[in-house]
Amino acid sequence: MCIKGDTLQHANMMTDMIVLCITLAISLFFWIISITASTYYGTLQPVSPWRWLFSVLVPVILSSRALKRRSLDRGGALGALLVGFILSMANLSFFAALFTFYVTSTKLTRWRGDVKKRIDSEYKEGGQRNWVQVFCNGGVPTELALLYMIEVGPGEMPVDFGQHYSASWMCLSLLGALACSAGDTWASEVGPVLSRRRPRLITTWKEVPTGTNGGVTPVGLVASLLGGVAVGTAYFLTQLLLVNDLHLAAPQWPVMVYGGTAGLLGSVLDSFLGAHMQYSGEIQTRASFLTKKLNITGKRVNLAIWDTAGQERFHALGPIYYRDSNGAILVYDITDEDSFQKVKNWVKELRKMLGNEISLCIVGNKIDLEKERHVSVEEAEGYADSVGAKHYHTSAKLNKGIEELFLDLCKRMMETAQAEERLRGNGASTAAPGRRGVQIIDDEPRAATAAGGCCSSG
Repeated sequence: MCIKGDTLQHANMMTDMIVLCITLAISLFFWIISITASTYYGTLQPVSPWRWLFSVLVPVILSSRALKRRSLDRGGALGALLVGFILSMANLSFFAALFTFYVTSTKLTRWRGDVKKRIDSEYKEGGQRNWVQVFCNGGVPTELALLYMIEVGPGEMPVDFGQHYSASWMCLSLLGALACSAGDTWASEVGPVLSRRRPRLITTWKEVPTGTNGGVTPVGLVASLLGGVAVGTAYFLTQLLLVNDLHLAAPQWPVMVYGGTAGLLGSVLDSFLGAHMQYSGEIQTRASFLTKKLNITGKRVNLAIWDTAGQERFHALGPIYYRDSNGAILVYDITDEDSFQKVKNWVKELRKMLGNEISLCIVGNKIDLEKERHVSVEEAEGYADSVGAKHYHTSAKLNKGIEELFLDLCKRMMETAQAEERLRGNGASTAAPGRRGVQIIDDEPRAATAAGGCCSSG
């Protein structure tokens, strides 16, 4: 066993030496090319061999380390190698900002992984990134670094619009892109863990579940600001170390403020776009059971709710799920006419099983996509009236109309239950065999089992 271990260690050492030799050879090769091109054209400034060595060697080391630690997959490591090479070659301040973003984001992604796994079922252990994520964060900075090299060549220079107008815009644009990425990552990794309050949707400022696209918290916003400041500080310190005659240029400290502002605004803009353009939710593939206690006009009401998730296979099991229900919520997608036809089938099924006593609610969801509507309001409301149901308009994404829907249905079921109680008190019985009423509890709750319920489909 010791021999095998020594052999493996020797092989790893030889591999590192081979990679180092290849890196030196590549650096030397590119340096010779740059010297030749500079001599031939006479206007190009040759790149120093030390910059070639740094731009090749350091990204190789960091990408290999990230691959071994499973921070990046193979595609992500290759993408990071390309991004790191171009930014290092263009300006070491660019690389410092990129390196700060990479290190802090990796650490924060791994930080409190046990808590994040409880919050997000799709959380990746170690936060392994692929090439798509690498280029989403590093693609724009890479393009700007290339434009920077075309404009002024490789090298560091101060951000000074009086002396280097175009180059200064490129520097700040690149810094802003990295600060936005850092701010968004810091907010998403720190906010859910440290925040003691539920996030609020940035468009309506209503509370939403943790992990909802477009949700923000004060802790997350502060984290995004600090993420941008960290990237801006790395850029500023590198400028202090490497830029000559810095005292002759404009003050460079504002880049830290700029980085923080870019991190905060980038995170806010990302949340705004997420609230409008990204779906947040969990795809239901099975029936689920929920309970809810409400206070309606001074009465405590226990609701037992069956959610069938609109699955066709639950038609065969219908009597098991909704045979004792007092109300039903039937949901269709206003952009999908087929879903409205399925609601009609559910209405027939419920009327057949429970008669006319059940309170029906037909709900047109996704009103946030009004321009894509395929089921007209007139058609939906007309059908609801024809079957004795009430029609509602909701948006699960924007959390509109949902609370009103459940409160109204609860009131209707209460009225029906109280009417049945009065009839039973007079010696009459109108309830279907085996039918149970909504459980109403006066003022103080007592130990009892919830009886009423409603089912939903979509």
